[in-house]
Amino acid sequence: DGCERCPRAFSSVQSSMLTFMQTLLAGDSWGQLAVPIIEQSPLTHVYFLIVLTTVCIAVVNLILAAIVEAANQARIEGDRQLAILKEAQFVKAQEEFITLCKDLDMDETGNLSLDELKQGFHENTDFGSCMKAMDIKFD
Repeated sequence: DGCERCPRAFSSVQSSMLTFMQTLLAGDSWGQLAVPIIEQSPLTHVYFLIVLTTVCIAVVNLILAAIVEAANQARIEGDRQLAILKEAQFVKAQEEFITLCKDLDMDETGNLSLDELKQGFHENTDFGSCMKAMDIKFD
């Protein structure tokens, strides 16, 4: 009754695979093929329900895997960018600290004495701020 393919839809393994692919993946003719089979043999609805559920779960799983992979790649790229930024900040802070220490070296020996450190801590606001940022206190 209106379905010319129904008599041969499950006549061979190849025809059955084509029918399932067309019905489950493309969604074509679901009612035309499954309903007459279920009406003829009511227990087949369990089989069709299991197959349909499995295909739906597989498709959702593929979509979710693509989303998770994209998010993971974005996180990796974000971590890489953060590491590059931290490295640049570290190099800059290191250069600034070396410059501050050279400014504190009054006798230009290349070494800082305790007196030069104390004087720099109290008189050089940049050096004092740097030490406080590192939680170093001069007591």
